[in-house]
Amino acid sequence: MAGLLPTLGTIIVAAVTAAFGIYSYRNQKETDRWVELRNRRMKDYDGYLATYYHYRRWDGVDEVKTDKAALEYQDAYRNLFQVASDRVLMAATDFHDFAWRGNTSLTGDEYEERFRDLYATLILEMRRDAFEETRLPKDLVERRLPWTFS
Repeated sequence: MAGLLPTLGTIIVAAVTAAFGIYSYRNQKETDRWVELRNRRMKDYDGYLATYYHYRRWDGVDEVKTDKAALEYQDAYRNLFQVASDRVLMAATDFHDFAWRGNTSLTGDEYEERFRDLYATLILEMRRDAFEETRLPKDLVERRLPWTFS
């Protein structure tokens, strides 16, 4: 009986160590998947914004570059559907419907105001989802957008 106690203790320690190892491995794998998804979202969100910018940059200036940029934008937009969070996807589809498809009767200042609203919403949702928590008010972001759109 005296020899059984150390053996039983060794078995218990081994079992606890194995269980902790499995738990740690599963947690690490889940963390790795989350980090991979976050990195993918960051890349795809940046790609989406960049391709829209490139399209607008060349539109009316160089037809070949505009056509290439339009194809790249469409690919970037399509990529959002499998990786974007629900909030980002909704903001992107609202922006796409307005800015890309032109589903609006707004013109002039009203168009500019709505464009800025949708674009700022999209940026804030992307920041909340993949980059960092943001406390910036939307009107501040609207006033500081990286380029003009009209």
